[in-house]
Amino acid sequence: GKYLMAKAAETLTPVCLELGANDPMLVCPDADLYRAAAGAVWAGMSNCGQSCAGVERIYVHTDVYDDFLTLLCRKVSTLLVGIDSDHNVDMGAMTTHSQVKMVREQVNDALNRGALLHAQSSCPEDDTGNFLPAMVLTNVDHSMQIMQEETFGPVVAVMRVQNMDEAISLANDTTFGLACYFYS
Repeated sequence: GKYLMAKAAETLTPVCLELGANDPMLVCPDADLYRAAAGAVWAGMSNCGQSCAGVERIYVHTDVYDDFLTLLCRKVSTLLVGIDSDHNVDMGAMTTHSQVKMVREQVNDALNRGALLHAQSSCPEDDTGNFLPAMVLTNVDHSMQIMQEETFGPVVAVMRVQNMDEAISLANDTTFGLACYFYS
């Protein structure tokens, strides 16, 4: 993005950059866990997870990991996915079939490498739309695509950390440095 902006500036060409990311969220031991879980759902699942600065990786201090995960999973599992003319759903369809396929591939890669599907929302059963359930993955590590690549879908990967220095180090272990969220 910086390179393209600099090249465009040489000729004063107007440019709008659409930048990708794999944005982290850090949950400190003193965080308000209810607000952190609500923030994770909002920032990770808004627009069906298709937000450039949306949360994808969550690093949680070990002292609050279990309580945070319980709150997050409770919220995610109650989300309603689908189409409803009365707007009684929380998430609609994803933009394209190819994006659904890419997210499924990343989730499958993580599951095949030992991740656990800790929670998921409801989802329409038919194939008439580009629907995916909101998902929470645990037991993740940085060998998995979901932790290294932009997901751009309704999935958050939650990782336990021993201290916040470790969380910062892992959050910075990416080539996608667009945004970061902190709860403390």
